[in-house]
Formats: sequence, structure tokens, C-alpha cells
Amino acid sequence: MKHRFIRFIPPILLAAAGLAVAILIVDWTLELVIPLVPDATSISIIEPLPGNIRADVLWLLTYIVPIMFVEFLVLVIPGAFILILVAKLLRFRKYDLSIIELGDEFGATLLIRRAVVPALFSLAIGQLVFQLVQGFLFDAPPVSALPQVALRFYLPLMSMVSTLIVLPVALVYFMPTWVLNDAGIVSHLKVDQLKQRRCPDTIGLGRWYSNFLGGFSLLAVPITSIVQNFVTPLQSLFNSTPTPTFQEILQIVIRGSFYSLGLPFLAVAFVIPVVLLNEIIGAGMKRTIRGIARRMGAKDVLTDTFIAEIDPATDSTVASFKSMDSGS
Repeated sequence: MKHRFIRFIPPILLAAAGLAVAILIVDWTLELVIPLVPDATSISIIEPLPGNIRADVLWLLTYIVPIMFVEFLVLVIPGAFILILVAKLLRFRKYDLSIIELGDEFGATLLIRRAVVPALFSLAIGQLVFQLVQGFLFDAPPVSALPQVALRFYLPLMSMVSTLIVLPVALVYFMPTWVLNDAGIVSHLKVDQLKQRRCPDTIGLGRWYSNFLGGFSLLAVPITSIVQNFVTPLQSLFNSTPTPTFQEILQIVIRGSFYSLGLPFLAVAFVIPVVLLNEIIGAGMKRTIRGIARRMGAKDVLTDTFIAEIDPATDSTVASFKSMDSGS
């Protein structure tokens, strides 16, 4: 039993280190930014929250993880039900749903990896959201109104703030996919579809959903990071100084590299606590999700009962799932 809890140690250490570093970096950045931003002591960068820049950021750092915990407890089962229902409506003609009994092993590396896609997606969307909803959700001064010396700290701070705002919204989508994967809910091609020379296609339903945004995240994060941490500061530098020195350009490159690598790590640290919560209480939710899936037509199958063979009479591929209650 002890080894089951040992796997929690690396993600807990990673989350603790990430949260501590995030607090230190944000506090240090605020100390540098506030004196350089006009009217910083009176500006509330997040419209719905009262207070100035410091109060808004500290509120996010304090309450974002508890908010995500509450979201998980309240929304994960309804969210999983909706995902199953949507999959049934979109794929019922060609795909069946089944429930496969999975093993219990899920190590530290897999726990950390589970947090990566939601973190990267939130980081990418957050960097876009800050630009798109400026003046609506964010009341922060525009980039053009800031001096070059403030810009180097202001943009990473806004990336962190916008990522923390997007995270709870993104996890409403991703958290149910974790439960679906853990419950062994799979979508697989119906046998009659194989007669049309289609390869057997079996995928975890949660993986099927998360794949939609996983590729986008891996592509979007480098693009948004390059724009946010390199292109925008360099444009501002050349606008203010037509002939900048090599040292000034090098500082932007080094700083941009640091934030491009560091911000994803910090975003992952904020997601890991929710991943651990799912791992701790997920067993009870697994039973609930399987019950919902069975009522929606899913059948229990054995892990190794997917059979693919050549029918000698027709020289065609035959594939099927053997149900656990079929006596096979």
C-alpha cells in the first residue's frame, strides 16, 4: 500500500516548488512593475475583482486552486455525462461504447503528464485572451502606454494572470476526460464497419476528447510565447530606440527564453493539485461514471477480448468485443 502513495511525492514536490516560485516571481515582478505603471496603485487589472493590481494578483494566487477543487467536486460527473452523451450522438452509427477493466498502476510521471495539456492550453489561450478582452475583462493599461523598462516585466505578469483565469474554465472540459479514461470508457468501431476495409479503431473516450485540444496546445504555446516574449518586446525596443545595442537585444532574448520555459512549468504546478485530487477520490467517481455509461448502452468487455482475424469464407477482417457477461 505504501508504494501507492510514494508516487504522489514527485508531483507534490513539483507542485509545491512551482507554486512557491510563482508567488516569489509574481511578488518580485509586482515590486518592479508597480512603480513603472502609471496609476498602478489605483488600477484594478481584473474588472470583477475589487482592489488594485497587487490585490487582484494575490487573490488569484490564493483562491485559484480551491476554486478548481470545488469545480472538480461539483462538475466532473455532470461533465463526463455530457461528454458520453455527445459522443453517442456524434458516433452512434459507426462506433460502440464499451467499458474495459484497467489496471491500478498510474505512476508519478503519468500524473505529471496529465497536467501538461490543460496547463499548456490555458497558457496559450490566456496569452490570446489578454489581448482580445483588453478593456472588457482586463482594465490593465495597453502595451503602447508603457515604457520599455516596464514592458519586460509587465507582459509575463499578464501572461500569468490570464493563465490563472483561463485554468478553471479549461479544466471544466479536461477534468471529465480524466475520469472517463480512469473508468475505462472506450469508443470502438462497430464490426460491420470493418467490412468496408476500415481498420479497427479503439480509443479511450477521454483521450478522444483531449486530443482535440492537445495538438492545438503543443502548437499554440510556442507561437504565443514567441509573440509575447520576443516579438512584442523587440518591437517596443526598436520603436523607442531605433538603434538598440546588442546588450539590450540580448537581455530581451534571455528574459524571453526564461519566461517561455518557466511559465509552462508554473502553469503545470497549478494543475497538479487537481490531478492528485482526482487520483485520491477517483475510485468512487469511476463507479458512478461506469454506471452512467452502462445506462447509456456501454457493455463491459475483457481487456484482451478484442479479436481480429481473417474469415476464410470471405477473406475479410472480422473483429469483435466479447462481453464479460457472454460467457466467453
